[in-house]
Amino acid sequence: MSNYFLMETDNFLDYGITENPKINDDQSFLSGNVIDETQLPALEFETNFPSKKKIPHFLGDVIPLMSKELIECLQKAGIDSFQTFPVQLTNPETGQKFDNYFAFNVIGIIKAVNMNESDFDILMEGDKETPPLLAFREIVLNKNKINDALIFRVVESPDSLLIHKSVVDCLVSNRPKNGWGVISTEVEVI
Repeated sequence: MSNYFLMETDNFLDYGITENPKINDDQSFLSGNVIDETQLPALEFETNFPSKKKIPHFLGDVIPLMSKELIECLQKAGIDSFQTFPVQLTNPETGQKFDNYFAFNVIGIIKAVNMNESDFDILMEGDKETPPLLAFREIVLNKNKINDALIFRVVESPDSLLIHKSVVDCLVSNRPKNGWGVISTEVEVI
């Protein structure tokens, strides 16, 4: 059994984020770097969730959004390598505003994928300065590069968010009535 899991938003939802704010490339939420809050625009997101539909605790892709409760659970699991920024989440059709959500930036990116054992497609070739853009069907991690990190992104696929089993255990034991809206898929570590 592995100690690491890929953490993703529930992609089987009928609703979601329909528009992200435009941010500069140097303020990317996928880079693993600290973001300078003074360089961010207003973080205004649009959603198509109807008024009576419960929004999951984890949304978004390029800019991950998490509820205050999910962030508190991650802190309870011992994670402190992240930044949060308050957002305005609005359904423009109904005018409803959803409070309690934050943009979530993981600080930490590791070159940890075992490329020989992983299964992927190359979406865009890289060069000396920029790694290739990959789409993984299966990620296999190199255990010697992880250093027991609780949460991190990988250089080889920055949109992949990986969490330690102890974090998954904390999410499971603190699961709210309607769930977190998180899918955790075990990844192999060799």
